[in-house]
Amino acid sequence: GGGGGGDECEVTERVREILSTKVRPNVQADGGDVQFCGLRDGVVYLSLSGACTSCPSSTATVRVMIRNLLCHEIDEVTDVRQVDDEDPFSQGYVKGVKMD
Repeated sequence: GGGGGGDECEVTERVREILSTKVRPNVQADGGDVQFCGLRDGVVYLSLSGACTSCPSSTATVRVMIRNLLCHEIDEVTDVRQVDDEDPFSQGYVKGVKMD
């Protein structure tokens, strides 16, 4: 009986569902897009692209909006981070490299 903490696959499914139904339409309305990159230790990794990412403050606003939504809807989610081209950790993570 898995009652306590949700299975990571289950959490991933719920994250994807919320992103596709509630987040992506808003981001796409601004000419951008959001990709789900992965989930690790309760942290959701996203790639934000398009019009909104050219402005750092806008990207931060989008990320906060997504984090508030996901943390509210899914107890297991503790943070939302943007995958950054400059960030070797997130790049490694997305390519499936385990970094400890």
